[in-house]
Parts: sequence; C-alpha cells; structure tokens
Amino acid sequence: GNIYKTIRIGNQVWLAENYKCVTRNNGEKLNYIENNEEWLRNNDSNYCFFNNDESQKNLGTIYNWKSINEDIFPEGWKVPSKEDWDELSNFLIENKFNYDGSTEKFWGNKFAKSLSSVEGWRESRKVGTPGYESEKNNTSKFSGIPCGFRFPDGRFSNTPESAAFWWSSTQCDGGKTPAIEDDFVINYVLYFEYSSLDSSQQVKKFGSYLRLIKE
Repeated sequence: GNIYKTIRIGNQVWLAENYKCVTRNNGEKLNYIENNEEWLRNNDSNYCFFNNDESQKNLGTIYNWKSINEDIFPEGWKVPSKEDWDELSNFLIENKFNYDGSTEKFWGNKFAKSLSSVEGWRESRKVGTPGYESEKNNTSKFSGIPCGFRFPDGRFSNTPESAAFWWSSTQCDGGKTPAIEDDFVINYVLYFEYSSLDSSQQVKKFGSYLRLIKE
C-alpha cells in the first residue's frame, strides 16, 4: 500500500499529495488504459499515468469518473464534494491566504499560490499566480503539483507544467440546454497564471487527479 502525507486546513484533513491507489479493497485492479481510442470508448473504471509513463506514478494516478466511484479508498476517507472545496476556500480567504492578504469574498479567491507546490510550475509574469515567484508558494502546505490531465478522447495535455486538476464528487448538468442531468462533474483547477482556485465542468471520461478528505 501507499503511505500519504496529510495536512489539516481549518477543520478539514486533506491528503497533501495526489491519490495513487488502483486496486479495489477486494483486491481487484481498476482497468489500465494506454490507447487513446480505448480510453474514449471503454466505459469501465479506467486509470492511467501521465503520457503513459510509469515514471509519473509518483505524481499520482489519473482516474476517470467511474473509477473514483469504486471501493478504492481507506475507511474514513472520501472524494471531496463541492461543499468541501467551498469550506476550504472560505477558510483560506478568512485566514488571509489570498496573495494580497485580503479577506473579501465578493471578488472570489486569490489563494492559488497558497495551494500550489513550490516546484514544477510554468513561469508567469502575473503577480499572485503559482508561476510567479513560485518559491513563495504553498503556505497552506496543500502542495498542489502541476501534472497535466487526459482529454476524453484519450490525448494528454501538452503542457503539464501549466495546471493541476482534481475531481470532486459533485455532478452537474454542464450548463447545457436542455440540461443533461448528472452528465458532468465539477473539477477544481490551479493554473500557472491565474491567482484563483477555479472550478470547471468536465465530462465523465475526462482523466483527472484526486485528493481525498477525511470524513
């Protein structure tokens, strides 16, 4: 098994690194897929490593949506919901983790640097972003590493140093008209030249990383 670092932020306990497990609690493995077309067409609980490179294992596992709904978690841990991510956001703003020290929530958050790892980020000239003076990142000890993602068609992002993506457990309709209920899932993303932690709505064949939170 894997041993993980954890971090307490406010009343929450998070993994301080990306989840790696690919084996259900009954011993059966998830479905490993390298081929792009198979990633798109296969509806199983699938996983991979970035660029199909085993040396990327240490950065965490890329999961599709179905795989993070399997029994692959230790007792007492879960995939964080939108409400869990909102609680994290509120705590960081209220406790002056915004890069400019502000505590005003009306304009959104500015604490991306505090969640981002010190190393690995593409350089940015925009003040307050993970890519700007990255040696000042990670004041929260969340250690968000940029390591890419996998498109639903199986391609990998070509600039892994630009962004970090994580699943939530919260489904949504993707803003489509007419709405397709529960066809999309909220992901959370840090981007090298954005000062905020942002959310995006991804289809379930998207390949993203995962942080767990203690129940």
